[in-house]
Amino acid sequence: MENPAPGFGQNPSFQPPAAAAPSQGLAIGAMVCGILSCVCCVSILTGPAGLIMGFIAKKKADEDPAHYGGRTYALVGMITGGLGIGLFIVLIVLQIFFGVLSALQK
Repeated sequence: MENPAPGFGQNPSFQPPAAAAPSQGLAIGAMVCGILSCVCCVSILTGPAGLIMGFIAKKKADEDPAHYGGRTYALVGMITGGLGIGLFIVLIVLQIFFGVLSALQK
């Protein structure tokens, strides 16, 4: 039989507070920086930021999943940040390579 509603002078039954959602801010920041490094500007600034924040967010999510979430966002940030760094290096090498070839033709 269920407990009846508490009457006058009785304490209500204990109900724990609702659990807070896990923090995903660092993981979302990593994902945004990684995507920006690939899509918008292939920047040397946002690629490493996405990669580093992704590693930190993934480590926190693995160690304490109750307080830190966003492991998938962190992985996306790590992957896209790495791709952004790779694209930046390829573009710099191509620029140097074709810059040297155009100087030799003159």
